[in-house]
Amino acid sequence: MFANSSCTRGHWLKLQKIQSRINIRHNFFSNRVVNEWDGLPEKVVLASSVNGLKNPLTSNLSIVIGIFKMSVVKFLPINGLRSFCCQRNRFHTAAVVWSSKSVQNYQFKELDGVIDPYSSSIVRNDRYNSKAEQEVKETLVRVRHGGSKSAHERHTMKNNKLFARDRLKKLLDPGTEEDFLEIAPFAGLGMEYGDVPAAGIVSIIGRIHNKWCLVGNNDATVKGGTSFPITVEKQIRTQDIALQNCLPVIYGVDSGGAFLPLQASIFPDRKHGGRVFYNEAILSSLGIPQEHAQ
Repeated sequence: MFANSSCTRGHWLKLQKIQSRINIRHNFFSNRVVNEWDGLPEKVVLASSVNGLKNPLTSNLSIVIGIFKMSVVKFLPINGLRSFCCQRNRFHTAAVVWSSKSVQNYQFKELDGVIDPYSSSIVRNDRYNSKAEQEVKETLVRVRHGGSKSAHERHTMKNNKLFARDRLKKLLDPGTEEDFLEIAPFAGLGMEYGDVPAAGIVSIIGRIHNKWCLVGNNDATVKGGTSFPITVEKQIRTQDIALQNCLPVIYGVDSGGAFLPLQASIFPDRKHGGRVFYNEAILSSLGIPQEHAQ
């Protein structure tokens, strides 16, 4: 809270003394404020402005109130107050800054929710959002189509293979073919080396045998299924999701390997190349099932 303020150690010592002797109950606030904080901890520490102590968020600070969970306060030493304030995100706590005027006199404005649908700002925003929504839908259609028409014909007619998205849908439980979450469909667009629809790999979370699974399949209609740097980054992201949520992983492999002109950018760095195999080893060590299919 005060990490960027110009407080001296003396200020903090005075603040600690105040903390040690003041215990304010919820009735310090008006009823309106009490209702806003029902269910929060009852230990409240008050620090009025001490020798010019200022919060960086306001220039007229008169009251600083820290609301701490009792479980934290019980184990929090007095001399740990400063570090606690500076590192408050480590705890499940709440901290609030009030001024005396806001506590005593402020009246919250009631919102009636009435708008004028014909106002210039509403019409302008609606037109802008409708256009943006249409652009997203058109881009999504283009991404889901994958590669070019000739690439589709070569993949399905000449090589006699299923399109990646059709293959994934056949894996899902009957009736859930459209009930899945696609991960990062817009990845790979606008790259310096050109557009790579869905980063060249389709990744979804869907139900297989009534269990949520993460399934990925290379799209061979996009540059022959070769892997770009963004492809590897997306693979690692999906593995992270599987690891965090303990999802079984199915890899549908139909890849031409690394995209040769960018091969040097694929293998170095912790977010490329070998990290995929490292993550596979981690998932395996945790007992999370993984399957590879060609």
